[in-house]
Amino acid sequence: MLHASEPNAQGQARIDPFVNNLAAKFQSAFYPYENLSVDEMVIGFKGRFLAKQYNAAKPHKYHIKTFGLCDSITGYVYLDPTSTHTVKVFSTLLQGVESYHHLFADRFYTSLPLIQFLLSMKLNYTGKLNKNRKGLPQQLKQQPTIFGTQRWLVNNEQNILCVSWRDKKSKKTLHPTDHKWKFYI
Repeated sequence: MLHASEPNAQGQARIDPFVNNLAAKFQSAFYPYENLSVDEMVIGFKGRFLAKQYNAAKPHKYHIKTFGLCDSITGYVYLDPTSTHTVKVFSTLLQGVESYHHLFADRFYTSLPLIQFLLSMKLNYTGKLNKNRKGLPQQLKQQPTIFGTQRWLVNNEQNILCVSWRDKKSKKTLHPTDHKWKFYI
């Protein structure tokens, strides 16, 4: 019998050493190019495992949720199977990644603490923003955008640019005061 951990380990502790070692080996095997993307990934799994989740909307209803950092040129993926908090996910995935990379992510990740963390690491970030996210200036939440125009808000002290726009699809489906914001740092 092959053991990836101590023989008397229970639950997730049985697989964690193996997965963490595997992730470290993957990270040491390849250094990513400039543009990177961070997103969640689901791995279909029907066996017994405490970290398994159920989501009827996903293609694999029973799955293990993990996070990955993907290189835009090669598609190489760094996995982070342990983190759940956004800043922790990014800090774990970005171990060994030096400054001046450009990260892209969806609105699930974009928050002011994450942007401040990435600025401290000298990394650029582009991502959509939920207008109800805590800690954001009221100007972002209240400024409406009309179809065919864009607006922006600049914070020169922190090197943050926020751009708001309305696309063609939102012309019919959104209320006139709804808008989308994108962060650029």
